[in-house]
Amino acid sequence: MAEKMLRGKAPLTVWRGANGGAGGSLYRGGVLDPKMVDADDRDRLVTEGFLDYVVRDGESWKLAEDTDTGEKGDPVTIGETGLPPAGEQDNGTVNTPAETPADPELETRRAAARAKLPADGSAPKATHGQDVWVEYLVAQGGNYDDLAKQDKKELQELAARRES
Repeated sequence: MAEKMLRGKAPLTVWRGANGGAGGSLYRGGVLDPKMVDADDRDRLVTEGFLDYVVRDGESWKLAEDTDTGEKGDPVTIGETGLPPAGEQDNGTVNTPAETPADPELETRRAAARAKLPADGSAPKATHGQDVWVEYLVAQGGNYDDLAKQDKKELQELAARRES
């Protein structure tokens, strides 16, 4: 069986590198070796519809598994960064599911917390609040919804583990 690869579905998807390595970005229609992507990030990006698994089919490509926009074996376009094929949802240029409603109050609080982050990208001071620690870890590639559920001490421990 042909080796599975990842295909970009969103206009631009940013991914974290495997084993702490460098990540990157993938345009719609681009192909990426899944071994290069952090396993948790890869699973999230596939689940949220930013990436698809595809396999070679002679000179073309096809879906390697069923998705919300097609079935295993359906032909797909590779290498074209224009408009998505009919029926494929455009999630925008950020890795946020399209169905997540925007909450202006939450966005205001998050922006205020991001404004308190050190400009050099280092960890915030221990005296900063839980919201600042959440935004710091989101900037490091974490998922906001998961991090927002944790208390400040857990977030600081997670940041310390990531830095070591």
